[in-house]
Parts: sequence; structure tokens; C-alpha cells
Amino acid sequence: MQKEFTLGDAVRFKATFRDSAGALFDPTSTTGTVYDAANAVVTTFASLTKLATGVYVADWQTTAGVNPAGAYSFEATGIWGALTYKRFARNIARLV
Repeated sequence: MQKEFTLGDAVRFKATFRDSAGALFDPTSTTGTVYDAANAVVTTFASLTKLATGVYVADWQTTAGVNPAGAYSFEATGIWGALTYKRFARNIARLV
């Protein structure tokens, strides 16, 4: 579901990680990437902030005059052993 934000607002992206049985788990490492409507990388996060088991967030501070209005997507990656878990949300935030 897309949420609207005003340029200059902070945008919180959320990702959940579940194993094959559907149980929440904590990856050993996490990263995040924000993409604009043209799928160009806008910013990256070296790690995500843990809120609870399997639930992570990344807070992105938008800047008027730097970040254009439009749709933005978020990809969260979690590494657990030899497995890579990716969570991608297309057009999850719209800056106006």
C-alpha cells in the first residue's frame, strides 16, 4: 500500500523476514536500498534497525530540492547462513 509523504518528511520503510515455515527470524545481517520510479538507487542502508524478532525498519530523511516528487520503492535484504532473503516493495512511498 502506497503512503504519501511531503518532501522533507522522514519515511519509514519496514521489512519482515520469515523462514519457509512462516516463522519470523533474525537474519545475521541486513541491508536496504531505496529506488526512485526509474529504478535508480536513491540511497542505501548498511544495516536496518531491529524492532522485534524478524521486524526491521529503515528511516529515510527526504530533502526538498534533492529528492524529486514521485514514487519510491524499497528493497530489504537479509543474510542468514548461506541464504539470502529479499523483500521488495514497489511504489510503497510517494513524495509530493
